[in-house]
Amino acid sequence: MINVGNVRAARLLPNNWITTRGGKRDRSLYLTFDDGPDPNYTLAICDLLDKHDAKATFFCVGKNLDRYPEIGTELVRRGHLLGNHSHTHYAFSKLSLDNQLAEIEQCQARICQIDGKCTRLFRAPQGRLDLRLLRRLKKLNWHIVHWSYDSRDYEKGSVELQMNVFRDRPVVQGDILLFHDDNKLSLELLERLLPEWKSSGYQIRTVAGLVT
Repeated sequence: MINVGNVRAARLLPNNWITTRGGKRDRSLYLTFDDGPDPNYTLAICDLLDKHDAKATFFCVGKNLDRYPEIGTELVRRGHLLGNHSHTHYAFSKLSLDNQLAEIEQCQARICQIDGKCTRLFRAPQGRLDLRLLRRLKKLNWHIVHWSYDSRDYEKGSVELQMNVFRDRPVVQGDILLFHDDNKLSLELLERLLPEWKSSGYQIRTVAGLVT
């Protein structure tokens, strides 16, 4: 089991196997969210994105889409992209290959019902998957998307503390940014960051252009 969310590990794999960033000359940032949809925060984040003309990719957990399909529908209606983050978010290191594939297929069935496109975008729980699964997904024409910049919003520190992450290492063009849409800290961070990025000339896009 490798952590392909780790950029160094991901770079050991063929470039067409996994997407970790956009082009270095690309004046865009690719905002992604994991673990939702969440009834308390996802649509509030969506409203904030609308305010700043930003689009994002939401890697959804299937069981959460089962509970809140209307949120998934609203994300699609507003021009955001849905991706597959497994059905239960159970650690793939503890599952057989067949069960890992079943997790993905179950989540994908719900995504297809909601967006009607069945776009094959996958991000593994915790960014960890083994080479057997990676090879199988590539044969099935899945696009595996991870990240080049971790917001660390899951650490749930103060806004000022987490903003230091971005001050110490500013984003660069082409970054795929990892956030989560199930906590207040993500919302508070983006309330500060989105205006800064926009004033710096960045376009905030979905990953669609990176995988087609």
